[in-house]
Amino acid sequence: MCDLVPKSPLAKLVVFALALGVAGGFSPSVAHAGSGIQPANGATTSEAPTFLVSLDQYDSLASVHVSTSTEMTSTGSPVVAVGSCSPTTPLPEPNMYTCAPSTYSSTGSSKLASGTYYWWVAFLRNDPAEGSSGTRVSGPFQFTVAASTTPAGGSGGVAPTRTRAAAPNLPTVQRWRGASVKQGRLSAAVYQYSKWLGYPRRVAVACWSDRDWPTVSESAEHHNLLGFWAPLQPRWLHLAPQTCRAMETLLTSRPQYPNVITANALDTVAHEMIHAMGIRTEPLTECFAMQTADVLGWYLGIRGQYLKGLSRLFLAAYKLLPARYRDPVRCREGGAWDLEPKNPSSPWHP
Repeated sequence: MCDLVPKSPLAKLVVFALALGVAGGFSPSVAHAGSGIQPANGATTSEAPTFLVSLDQYDSLASVHVSTSTEMTSTGSPVVAVGSCSPTTPLPEPNMYTCAPSTYSSTGSSKLASGTYYWWVAFLRNDPAEGSSGTRVSGPFQFTVAASTTPAGGSGGVAPTRTRAAAPNLPTVQRWRGASVKQGRLSAAVYQYSKWLGYPRRVAVACWSDRDWPTVSESAEHHNLLGFWAPLQPRWLHLAPQTCRAMETLLTSRPQYPNVITANALDTVAHEMIHAMGIRTEPLTECFAMQTADVLGWYLGIRGQYLKGLSRLFLAAYKLLPARYRDPVRCREGGAWDLEPKNPSSPWHP
């Protein structure tokens, strides 16, 4: 990576476009049978979860059901009904809809008591290509509502922790100092990064405080997160405080030599931005992030040998990732996911 504006090779854009089309991206012209998306199976949620489903043009009469049991009738109705709603609120992403029950029978309110629940979406499917129609069900998915940690006597003057829903109200700053904020410099850089990849997308980057992060991340699919992107908030990236600390170090008080902590933070931001651009599968997302995170670094003002050092660390860290983030067969130099298979390129040849 030189000090000039990095060029995005045509080969990169072609591979990236194909990935968006066939590896979890969105395409309005392609039918995708209805499916439940969030809360993910095994997730912990707030007392009033919002349910996210995917429905295409051949799906209709969809209903989200919440129950304390997985038992259901042949039409997808719960044997033990706790709540239901119709997913009709669209998201900016094609085919994505949300809803939340207005009343749960167990509490008589819009909030669930703490405990374990199951949810699924039942819908009518009529796809001419399938040659048949009928009721389909996606689920059931288990989720847990955590017990409230608010003392009986109130908060005692301590402000409640935030959830990710508070992101649009965060103040914008150019330097993170520990509070929950929108990080303006990172937000600008990820937009330039998405333009370089050929899919410009304006996404805001939230840096969360140590206090807020546990409640912000509780509904994400993974634990011990460094950051995440959620379909319910398609225009936001959420970063853990340790990631923001490392990025702040990289931007304002850079160590003399690149290190794995700052490299992992830069890779995390690139990884979540690629999710925001439409790629869902973790191995493919990480493979692309590892190859292009140096470009994100360039847009953040990192240059020369320092940037090359970070790129080498991306590759070293990749080999230590959990198996579900790696595909050593396709993600290798000259492999199916090499964005520049005919040229020596990052991270194999920074």
